[in-house]
Amino acid sequence: MMKHLSAITLIILLLLVGCRQERAVSPRLVELDSLIAVAPDSAAALLAAIPADSFHDPENRAYHALLTTQAKYKAYIPATSDSAINFAVDYYVTDDKGSYDHRIRSLIYKGCVMTELNQPDSAMYWFKRAESTARPDDHANLGYINHNIGVLFMDELEMDTTTVNYLNTALQHFTFTNDTIFQLSCLIRLGSIECLNKKSDKKLKEAQQLAIEFGENDYVIQTLEHMSLQALQGNQYQQAKKLSMNAILQGDSSVACYSYVVMSYCGLGYADSALLYLRLMPNPKNMVESMTYHRAHAEKARLLNNMEDYVLHDDSAGYYSDIIYLQKQQTALKEIEEKYENQIMSEKLKNVNYRLWLSLSLLALAIAAALLLVINFRHAARGKHLAEERLIESVRQLSFIKEENERYREEAMWLDLRSKKFAETKFRLVNTIYLTIIDKLKRNKSNASLNPQMDDNFWNDLQAYIVECHPGLSPNDYSLTSKEKKYLSLHCLGVPIEVCATLLDVSTKTTYNYRGIIAQKISDGNISNLDEAIEALKNTK
Repeated sequence: MMKHLSAITLIILLLLVGCRQERAVSPRLVELDSLIAVAPDSAAALLAAIPADSFHDPENRAYHALLTTQAKYKAYIPATSDSAINFAVDYYVTDDKGSYDHRIRSLIYKGCVMTELNQPDSAMYWFKRAESTARPDDHANLGYINHNIGVLFMDELEMDTTTVNYLNTALQHFTFTNDTIFQLSCLIRLGSIECLNKKSDKKLKEAQQLAIEFGENDYVIQTLEHMSLQALQGNQYQQAKKLSMNAILQGDSSVACYSYVVMSYCGLGYADSALLYLRLMPNPKNMVESMTYHRAHAEKARLLNNMEDYVLHDDSAGYYSDIIYLQKQQTALKEIEEKYENQIMSEKLKNVNYRLWLSLSLLALAIAAALLLVINFRHAARGKHLAEERLIESVRQLSFIKEENERYREEAMWLDLRSKKFAETKFRLVNTIYLTIIDKLKRNKSNASLNPQMDDNFWNDLQAYIVECHPGLSPNDYSLTSKEKKYLSLHCLGVPIEVCATLLDVSTKTTYNYRGIIAQKISDGNISNLDEAIEALKNTK
């Protein structure tokens, strides 16, 4: 009898221990968390081998979802959905459970995933949530978040005071943590913007001095390249030659540096010297170097008055510039995220040296930032032409809607008075948009980049019409921005998304992102499809 009692007692104790372990954080997940920073590929494979439903408690499932997203992101496995990170966000952020570290990481990786899914507005929203959640003394995370937001603005070619403020805030946090590498990253980006807007190299000189002080020769070379490019853009060819030659003496053997020397000699009219360094220039190994390579050849051809070669190389440089512009947005933040993760690891593992890896990453980012200066000039010349084509396409799409509304108004003549009123109002609103854009094309072709402006009476009439047609839906009842209210009203009117973008003076991608954001707001976060959210609100009041 005693033996039986002892066995039963042992079984009960084991069951209690098992239940306690189920409620605790899995030690295996903790080990994989540490593995992600040093071997993300292996961590991603091991996490994939652990089914999410093998964890019966929500804490471990959320932890597993967070680590899976983090490992895939660091291993450069493209995100196809945000379902995994959403589980982590729901647990750590919405339900306010788990540790501060898990909560911050969930918000940051939600922003990273939305960036990979090409939804920059949504990514910005989650990074701002992370910023508001971060503790005031968490300078490492606050520095990175502000840096990331600044990069998002730069990717949208927003080189204004807002971008500068975010990068300056990040610089202050990194200065507080004495993180030289991140300070240099901020200074170089600020220097790129300063060169573009103020035609000054003050920030670049500050970055150069800091790099020399800490023996970061790679960053010294980067600043020399940036200042040489800035001198070239100001037609200061002698200064550009001096800076780029100094970079070569420091060990810079890049295609970009040699091309700056060639273009400087071309500007000074020294064809023989330009030809000498053109022969010494290494062969390009990627699209960035190919663009610079052809640009240098184009300048040499123009100096020799060989216009056939000039056109050939200039077109080739433009081709590579356009390809780089399209790819840059998909790669820049991924490189920054990798750099950020290594910065966090350097705080946890003080004896591990990540400087070499960070130098290579930031070198790639500096080249990408320099390309913004070149791309900006090329795309500015094409802006008016593209804007005019956009207006013409808007007229084409609106003409179909206008014809449909005319038929609808004719049919409504035989219906009840309320339907007739709706038909007349809809016809008037659509016709106003159509005539406004037509008038824009007739009178302002030389300023086609300026978008048509609709007066306040139009928007008030439009919102009143929408409220009448869709009981329960009033744009003023929700936390919508001015442009979100206008887009919602235009969408309910049946205006195509491209025309909405023209009227609101935003990109088509931004208007597309409005759909999910507005749907979440008007459905209290329950629906992500705008049409479904509007349908759910019909007849609710």
